[in-house]
Amino acid sequence: NDGKVSNIGYVNIAVEDPPPPKGPPVIDLRINNLKNERISLGAPAEYVVSWDVKDADSCVASGSWAGNKFLGGAEKFVSSVKKDFIYTLTCVGKLGTSIKTINLKVAELPVCDFSALPFVINRSSVLNRQSALSWKCQYANSCSISPEVEIGGATFGSTRVSPLVTTKYVLTCSNLEGRSSFEQLVEVK
Repeated sequence: NDGKVSNIGYVNIAVEDPPPPKGPPVIDLRINNLKNERISLGAPAEYVVSWDVKDADSCVASGSWAGNKFLGGAEKFVSSVKKDFIYTLTCVGKLGTSIKTINLKVAELPVCDFSALPFVINRSSVLNRQSALSWKCQYANSCSISPEVEIGGATFGSTRVSPLVTTKYVLTCSNLEGRSSFEQLVEVK
């Protein structure tokens, strides 16, 4: 500042070779942080393919994606149609080649609106001791609510509940392609 120079310091940095690989490349390939070899998501689907590779020099993607890949990273994908996808990563190292594949099925899974009114119950109130659970679903063949609420498999409707403590209700609906779950908390004060 104003033509003046601060003190100057020096640091020596030694860069060492990485340790030799212990074996062929180790590939950690995931979709939405799931390691399963087969994954189902409901359409439209937005998902992230992530990978982390050890003991490799290079990696190449094939199947539903392509190109050279760094040894770690993530890519976002969107699918608005029902389709099967295959994500394969082939990595080459000094001690061999490894291949990892994840199969993704984008299916037309049930989609539901699930609500509770009111979602807060006041135990000391004489009037407000019940909550109405309402649901309306598309692409669903049958539905159930847990903890046990009898709805006879209906894919739309409403029912009243009177929990004594704060309770998380889970609506689970299924069709031939899979199932989806939706949560609604009813708070008891």
